[in-house]
Amino acid sequence: AAAASAAAEQAERQQQAAAAAEEAAKQRQAEAAAAAVAAAEEEEKQGKQAAAAAEEAAKQRQAEAAAAAAEEEKQIQQAAAEEEEGQRKQAAEEAENQKKQAAAAVAAAAAAEEEAEKQRKQAAEEEEQRQQ
Repeated sequence: AAAASAAAEQAERQQQAAAAAEEAAKQRQAEAAAAAVAAAEEEEKQGKQAAAAAEEAAKQRQAEAAAAAAEEEKQIQQAAAEEEEGQRKQAAEEAENQKKQAAAAVAAAAAAEEEAEKQRKQAAEEEEQRQQ
Protein backbone atom coordinates (compact mmCIF):
# COMPACT_ATOMS: atom_id res chain seq x y z
CA ALA A 1 0.00 0.00 0.00
CA ALA A 2 2.88 2.32 0.86
CA ALA A 3 4.51 1.62 -2.51
CA ALA A 4 1.24 2.34 -4.30
CA SER A 5 0.86 5.57 -2.32
CA ALA A 6 4.43 6.67 -3.19
CA ALA A 7 3.85 5.87 -6.86
CA ALA A 8 0.63 7.90 -6.83
CA GLU A 9 2.45 10.85 -5.22
CA GLN A 10 5.22 10.66 -7.82
CA ALA A 11 2.67 10.56 -10.65
CA GLU A 12 0.95 13.60 -9.11
CA ARG A 13 4.28 15.50 -8.92
CA GLN A 14 5.10 14.61 -12.54
CA GLN A 15 1.67 15.82 -13.64
CA GLN A 16 2.18 19.13 -11.79
CA ALA A 17 5.65 19.57 -13.33
CA ALA A 18 4.24 18.92 -16.81
CA ALA A 19 1.45 21.45 -16.23
CA ALA A 20 3.98 24.05 -15.02
CA ALA A 21 6.20 23.44 -18.07
CA GLU A 22 3.19 23.80 -20.39
CA GLU A 23 2.21 27.06 -18.67
CA ALA A 24 5.78 28.41 -19.03
CA ALA A 25 5.77 27.46 -22.74
CA LYS A 26 2.46 29.29 -23.26
CA GLN A 27 3.91 32.34 -21.48
CA ARG A 28 7.00 32.31 -23.73
CA GLN A 29 4.81 31.98 -26.84
CA ALA A 30 2.72 34.97 -25.76
CA GLU A 31 5.87 37.03 -25.11
CA ALA A 32 7.31 36.07 -28.51
CA ALA A 33 4.06 37.05 -30.26
CA ALA A 34 3.99 40.41 -28.44
CA ALA A 35 7.61 41.06 -29.43
CA ALA A 36 6.84 40.23 -33.08
CA VAL A 37 3.87 42.64 -33.10
CA ALA A 38 6.00 45.39 -31.52
CA ALA A 39 8.75 44.83 -34.10
CA ALA A 40 6.24 44.98 -36.98
CA GLU A 41 4.73 48.21 -35.62
CA GLU A 42 8.20 49.78 -35.27
CA GLU A 43 9.12 48.72 -38.82
CA GLU A 44 5.88 50.21 -40.18
CA LYS A 45 6.46 53.47 -38.29
CA GLN A 46 9.99 53.74 -39.71
CA GLY A 47 8.70 53.03 -43.23
CA LYS A 48 6.10 55.78 -42.91
CA GLN A 49 8.71 58.19 -41.52
CA ALA A 50 11.06 57.45 -44.43
CA ALA A 51 8.26 57.99 -46.96
CA ALA A 52 7.24 61.27 -45.29
CA ALA A 53 10.85 62.48 -45.27
CA ALA A 54 11.28 61.63 -48.97
CA GLU A 55 8.01 63.41 -49.79
CA GLU A 56 9.13 66.49 -47.83
CA ALA A 57 12.47 66.51 -49.68
CA ALA A 58 10.64 66.27 -53.02
CA LYS A 59 8.40 69.24 -52.11
CA GLN A 60 11.48 71.22 -51.08
CA ARG A 61 13.19 70.48 -54.41
CA GLN A 62 10.05 71.45 -56.34
CA ALA A 63 9.87 74.75 -54.48
CA GLU A 64 13.55 75.41 -55.24
CA ALA A 65 13.00 74.53 -58.90
CA ALA A 66 10.02 76.91 -59.11
CA ALA A 67 12.06 79.70 -57.51
CA ALA A 68 14.93 79.06 -59.94
CA ALA A 69 12.50 79.15 -62.89
CA ALA A 70 11.04 82.47 -61.67
CA GLU A 71 14.53 83.93 -61.24
CA GLU A 72 15.52 82.73 -64.71
CA GLU A 73 12.36 84.30 -66.21
CA LYS A 74 13.18 87.61 -64.53
CA GLN A 75 16.72 87.50 -65.93
CA ILE A 76 15.44 86.83 -69.46
CA GLN A 77 13.23 89.94 -69.21
CA GLN A 78 16.14 92.00 -67.89
CA ALA A 79 18.34 90.73 -70.72
CA ALA A 80 15.75 91.79 -73.32
CA ALA A 81 15.84 95.31 -71.85
CA GLU A 82 19.66 95.58 -72.05
CA GLU A 83 20.79 98.24 -74.57
CA GLU A 84 24.07 96.74 -75.59
CA GLU A 85 23.82 93.70 -77.89
CA GLY A 86 26.86 91.96 -76.38
CA GLN A 87 25.50 92.24 -72.83
CA ARG A 88 22.10 91.02 -73.97
CA LYS A 89 23.62 87.95 -75.64
CA GLN A 90 25.67 87.10 -72.56
CA ALA A 91 22.68 87.53 -70.24
CA ALA A 92 20.55 85.37 -72.54
CA GLU A 93 23.17 82.61 -72.42
CA GLU A 94 23.23 82.77 -68.64
CA ALA A 95 19.45 82.64 -68.53
CA GLU A 96 19.45 79.62 -70.86
CA ASN A 97 21.90 77.83 -68.57
CA GLN A 98 19.72 78.62 -65.57
CA LYS A 99 16.67 77.40 -67.48
CA LYS A 100 18.47 74.10 -68.10
CA GLN A 101 19.40 73.90 -64.42
CA ALA A 102 15.82 74.66 -63.42
CA ALA A 103 14.54 71.96 -65.80
CA ALA A 104 17.04 69.50 -64.28
CA ALA A 105 15.89 70.50 -60.77
CA VAL A 106 12.24 70.00 -61.76
CA ALA A 107 13.11 66.55 -63.15
CA ALA A 108 15.00 65.68 -59.94
CA ALA A 109 12.05 66.83 -57.84
CA ALA A 110 9.66 64.72 -59.92
CA ALA A 111 11.94 61.69 -59.51
CA ALA A 112 12.10 62.28 -55.74
CA GLU A 113 8.30 62.58 -55.60
CA GLU A 114 8.01 59.29 -57.50
CA GLU A 115 10.47 57.64 -55.08
CA ALA A 116 8.46 58.95 -52.11
CA GLU A 117 5.27 57.51 -53.66
CA LYS A 118 7.04 54.16 -54.20
CA GLN A 119 8.13 54.13 -50.55
CA ARG A 120 4.60 54.96 -49.40
CA LYS A 121 3.18 52.14 -51.52
CA GLN A 122 5.83 49.72 -50.25
CA ALA A 123 5.11 50.68 -46.64
CA ALA A 124 1.37 50.19 -47.29
CA GLU A 125 1.97 46.78 -48.92
CA GLU A 126 4.17 45.64 -46.04
CA GLU A 127 1.50 46.75 -43.60
CA GLU A 128 -1.14 44.87 -45.61
CA GLN A 129 1.01 41.72 -45.64
CA ARG A 130 1.56 41.98 -41.89
CA GLN A 131 -2.16 42.23 -41.30
CA GLN A 132 -2.92 39.12 -43.34
